[in-house]
Amino acid sequence: MNFLTNSIRTKCLQICTNFRSARYISLSKITQKSNKERIEPEDGPIKYSRSEAAQWQARDSRIGVRTEMPWFQPYVISLSLGIFLLYFCVFREESDIDIGLDRSLFDHIEGLEEKQIMIRINYNREHNLDTRALEERLAEIHRLKKQL
Repeated sequence: MNFLTNSIRTKCLQICTNFRSARYISLSKITQKSNKERIEPEDGPIKYSRSEAAQWQARDSRIGVRTEMPWFQPYVISLSLGIFLLYFCVFREESDIDIGLDRSLFDHIEGLEEKQIMIRINYNREHNLDTRALEERLAEIHRLKKQL
């Protein structure tokens, strides 16, 4: 039994050392590649015509590198978008969702208007603003709640 655990332990140690050395080798290869790829500066000034900057155009800075696209693509996209908007805004019939969106947010969420008015009253009091209209609306909301 003791022999079995010792052999397992030695195998694990071999695997770990192999893994560490393999990782070290791969890291050293990466650093060697990055050192080789570095371009050493020339002794004199760099000629603009030979640099990558000579190939760069100003419009590439504003809109990015231009990709190949067919000449008719902007027209097709504009036409498709126009047809979609025409359908969505003019020809489509109203649904239940459209009718629900016509209602106020205060009608959808119970107690939201009361909480909003309380926040506005506190804000107005802190900044010495008039709160009479808000207090009247809050009293009206409380009356409506008592009636229900």
